[in-house]
Amino acid sequence: MYANMFQALGESRIRDWHEQADRDRLIKQARRARREAASADRLPRLRPGFRRPAPVSAAPADEKAAVAAGEQAGVAADRQPAGSRAA
Repeated sequence: MYANMFQALGESRIRDWHEQADRDRLIKQARRARREAASADRLPRLRPGFRRPAPVSAAPADEKAAVAAGEQAGVAADRQPAGSRAA
């Protein structure tokens, strides 16, 4: 008689624990979904096909070309011929 009563009590408590865990899991999922929706609302929305303009540099175009040519020359000077051994 006691074994069945204790068993029934144990099963009831275990069932309650599982139900509480399920409720907690659902609450956690709802909170996560709410946070993600709120963070998505804060992001700026862009029209389809819209691109942000490229940042404008203070240097004139001819100075940019001179700097780019100098960088390319520096890179070429650093390279070793393909057949030589590394020192």
